[in-house]
Amino acid sequence: MKSLWNRPGGKLIIAILSILAAGAFVMAAEPLFGRQTLVVEIEWIDAVEECSGSGGKAIFNSRSDAPTRSGDSYCGFIQTSHGLIQLPEDSFLSQGPRKEMLHILRENCSFEIIVAGYGLDLYEGQPRHNRDPKTLRSIERVFECREAN
Repeated sequence: MKSLWNRPGGKLIIAILSILAAGAFVMAAEPLFGRQTLVVEIEWIDAVEECSGSGGKAIFNSRSDAPTRSGDSYCGFIQTSHGLIQLPEDSFLSQGPRKEMLHILRENCSFEIIVAGYGLDLYEGQPRHNRDPKTLRSIERVFECREAN
């Protein structure tokens, strides 16, 4: 009996399966990379309550509204004292923590948060950049709010 490697087209099948496995690993491991715990102040919020997908013509894209000031973003952003972050996307199978996080976050308030992702490490006063923002994974503590100017 021939192994898959020695069958006609077997090497191609193995190559395709390897690429798919690597892609699945990268997607599953994203919450572990670039993890940071930060204390940030929320400057503005322009994120929609329900959102899955990244726009385009994919079949599972959906959102409750369109962001007003986040430019080309499909789901919107949150501007913090440490730069832009994004909320996790809802799954097409179920709603995630996105809506709950959005109800906790308030402009001009400070929070201890955990962010993760492949984007640049965040630091206070970080200028805007064109790289993907890190994703908010958890809100650990709520601090004081200041009066809006």
